[in-house]
Amino acid sequence: MEDQQLSVNYWPVKIAMLWASIGVSSWSDVAAFFACIYSFLLIVEWFFKNIIRPYMVSRGWLNPKNTFFTAKMDENKDADQ
Repeated sequence: MEDQQLSVNYWPVKIAMLWASIGVSSWSDVAAFFACIYSFLLIVEWFFKNIIRPYMVSRGWLNPKNTFFTAKMDENKDADQ
């Protein structure tokens, strides 16, 4: 008997097979999976804002943030001259 490979052409079935392959079998697992991803992204953002970006600014690789307040001060300084 020949080995035949099953080919699924329906995208919902493919998505369900992907979720099942990583162990997600209920809505609580889906929520936990997305909460984990969201928490990871928040941690990465915190490290970038508080550690990585200030280091890059001190090295001169990035320009300092130009906030609205400092932009207004720069405009007023240019107007005085």
